[in-house]
Amino acid sequence: MKKFVSLLVLACIMLLASNKGFAQAACITINSTTFQVVSSSGTNCTKKIVVNYTRNSGGNKWLIIRYRCGTTGTFTQIACLDVSGANGTSGVAVSGDFTCPCSQSVFAELVATTGNNCGGSECFNSGEFIVPPPVGNPLPINLSSFDGTNQAKAITLNWVAESEKSFKGYQIERSVNGKDFAEQTFIQSQSNGANISGAVLKYSWTDAQPANGTNYYRLKMIDIDGTYEYSKVVIVKHEGLTGDVNIYPNPSKGTISITGLESDINGAVYSIFDMTGKLVTQNTVPSNGNISLGNMQNGYYIIHVENASTSLNNRSMVLLNK
Repeated sequence: MKKFVSLLVLACIMLLASNKGFAQAACITINSTTFQVVSSSGTNCTKKIVVNYTRNSGGNKWLIIRYRCGTTGTFTQIACLDVSGANGTSGVAVSGDFTCPCSQSVFAELVATTGNNCGGSECFNSGEFIVPPPVGNPLPINLSSFDGTNQAKAITLNWVAESEKSFKGYQIERSVNGKDFAEQTFIQSQSNGANISGAVLKYSWTDAQPANGTNYYRLKMIDIDGTYEYSKVVIVKHEGLTGDVNIYPNPSKGTISITGLESDINGAVYSIFDMTGKLVTQNTVPSNGNISLGNMQNGYYIIHVENASTSLNNRSMVLLNK
């Protein structure tokens, strides 16, 4: 009898372990997720999400696609799609259209279920992630390289196009968190709307006011008819010529303090830029190092502290959240 009970307990443990493993196994693998711009009107863009996937098991499966415009807010379900098929086969799922501000990133959440509808048992959950633009060259341009180089007081971007046809130019965008991008400048196409193929067109632009730390850059490549495509994101870490300057608190509720200047305080100047690179205010650093941000709106700002006579140069990004 004791032997029978032991075998029964062992069988139950093995069954529970087997069921647990089955529940945790992902029933699909997401190979890629991109968005497509269907149309644009003013500052808003109509988009759709395209998911390439592989089935890891047979039987009935459904895919829920949820989206969010920007970094905050709740997700909205945009599709419930039948993705059933044989084990090991691949497929493409396309959501319905949705509208977001063109300047905002698109975030998605993918959930797969088993059963006869999207209310079945969950067998895959991607969690939230940012959706990149489509890969390829829907625009008449071939961008062969794009990179960035950190310098003492700036970051230089370089890119090369090997063909441009009826092309307008490049809008350079920067982010300090990898999610929210702001326009920095626009570079006109060297082809001036003509059709150029097989030539090497070299471009360069210098960001004279990068943030201390990590900077994210991308090119918005715009055709004459207004359609556009984003390049890959280039990440450049900028240190500058920094001393032991410290700017705090961060986030700030309306006042920041600059410490570590000491003998460099005389002649030190601070400049505050918004994320588009526009100068908001500039003044000498007061003797107590305290600076009021009370008249500024909430958001991210670049604080630039410099003393030319001592080669002090410090740039930091601060979040104002009053």
